[in-house]
Amino acid sequence: MRIDYDPNLIEQTVLEATHSDRRLQRDLHRVVDPLYELADSEKKNARFQQVYTEFFQLLNLDRILSDLIDEQPLIQQSVEQCVIRPAPTPRKEAAELYVRPIADDSQDQCTLMIQVCPRSLLHPDKLAPRFRRELMHVADMLDPQFGYEKKSLTGNTPRINLIRDRFRVLWDICVEGRLAYKGHHDKRMEDMLSAQLERVFAQPANSQEAFQMVYQSDKLTHAQLLNWATSPSELFNTLEVTEGNRNGNLCPMCGFPTFDWFDSPTELDLIAPTIKKSFADWNPDQGVCRQCAEIYSGVQKASDRILS
Repeated sequence: MRIDYDPNLIEQTVLEATHSDRRLQRDLHRVVDPLYELADSEKKNARFQQVYTEFFQLLNLDRILSDLIDEQPLIQQSVEQCVIRPAPTPRKEAAELYVRPIADDSQDQCTLMIQVCPRSLLHPDKLAPRFRRELMHVADMLDPQFGYEKKSLTGNTPRINLIRDRFRVLWDICVEGRLAYKGHHDKRMEDMLSAQLERVFAQPANSQEAFQMVYQSDKLTHAQLLNWATSPSELFNTLEVTEGNRNGNLCPMCGFPTFDWFDSPTELDLIAPTIKKSFADWNPDQGVCRQCAEIYSGVQKASDRILS
């Protein structure tokens, strides 16, 4: 796999490194300053780039990300080119896989795009944990056993966003568990993901058991994680509880997650005809949040007054 660094990233990183090393700063200026006298701008730019690249390699800054990539054999085997360029902010640092189908070839052309801030390359102890996670996600996408595939989710926007959040957390937990098994345990990240799982699945009683099941597994697939994100009852083994009435699931009326389900079957039966005028396929077994129930109750009472 060929790794290409953006020249601007190389230059910015070297300049950042010299700020904290006076000797290195003098060495750099000793080589760079005479280049300003070159008349040919093309040759001047080429020499600048060459000098910064040499310093970049001298400081072993080119090995930080390539060593992390080497930890993922699937990336080495499947990706043709890796492009590393500067990220606009630390929050934008990421590794993304781009796949281009080749008509005359059974194997797609894969390119790995990494965005990283120059300053991050100078702190490999902080950079490594983040990009280990990023690159393991990429390796999963390349792994036929994981079976990654882009799927279009159906439903209203709140439901789609909730499923995506759940899937992301489950995948992150799966990645974090495998990294811990390889000796890269991060207790802070483990606790954070555990809290995220409770949040996106509305804190079910057995969330810790579910967390450990995902965290300790090394054979989960994309389809399994998506199935759990879509149908939480299968993850938490609570099939006897209908999904429509579990805390944090979506109200079939407004489409938002709710913790406050309308729990009066008798009153719900009374307003059911009014609800079905707007939602013909709805039935009382699906439940409804208290806010929507109160709205439709008000509508029915107003209708009853008019008719009377």
